[in-house]
Amino acid sequence: MFWAVKVFYVLGTLLLFQCVWSLLDGIRFLRLLRRSRNTPARTYTPSAAVVIPCKGMDAGFEANLERFLSQDYPDYRVTFAVAAVDDEAYRYLHERLEKQAASGATLNPQTSLVVAGLSEERGEKVNNLIHAVGTIPEAAQVYVFADIDASPSPDWLRSLVLPLANPDVTVSTGFRWYLPGKGFASRLRAAWDTSIATMLGEHDRNFAWGGSMALRAADFRRLGIAEKYWQNTVSDDYAVTRAVRDAGAWWPRGRNPA
Repeated sequence: MFWAVKVFYVLGTLLLFQCVWSLLDGIRFLRLLRRSRNTPARTYTPSAAVVIPCKGMDAGFEANLERFLSQDYPDYRVTFAVAAVDDEAYRYLHERLEKQAASGATLNPQTSLVVAGLSEERGEKVNNLIHAVGTIPEAAQVYVFADIDASPSPDWLRSLVLPLANPDVTVSTGFRWYLPGKGFASRLRAAWDTSIATMLGEHDRNFAWGGSMALRAADFRRLGIAEKYWQNTVSDDYAVTRAVRDAGAWWPRGRNPA
């Protein structure tokens, strides 16, 4: 039994070190957020194209849609992408956009709906993104990618695009924040997810999260993300992360807009 005790102490010591490291990492992340919030507000609002892949209608779909379409941003458009016309999300979006077009009102932002179909070479979400990007007007200066199950604040788009004012930043990313509910599962999910968020910071080990990320259109094309990195993959954000790292670009994480 002596060996079992030794193993227990070794594992216990490693767990203690991990807890201390996580605590220090959380403190560092808190300082980063406070410093970011205290930074004087700046204005950088190039024309932006927001791409949102959709599949089905989960809880909060309509509310989140309204949030994406009412951003405090002067010049942006939103393109929704689905895989098939029999998708519930397609039916809802198609009907809504048709009503808006029939009303004759000037839309801000402009919206469009793309049916990408299915692909045997890549994941459905990635295929939706590729086809949606192919329809974006050349005038768009920034590409923004988001998930419809996110609930963005009114300044989400401004905050996400702002770090790109620095020419050394290639990708700006946000991250999801799950608020704890009353149940144990909800609280566990919030705690688990927050521990991942605190891994981001002012270092070179960051990663892009596909639910909220932005790149300059010129960088997106220069890196060949759609042609090289999205052609045979199921992960959109991991591929973007790899593309930026392969290019040797430095991209500190910007202020989390969520």
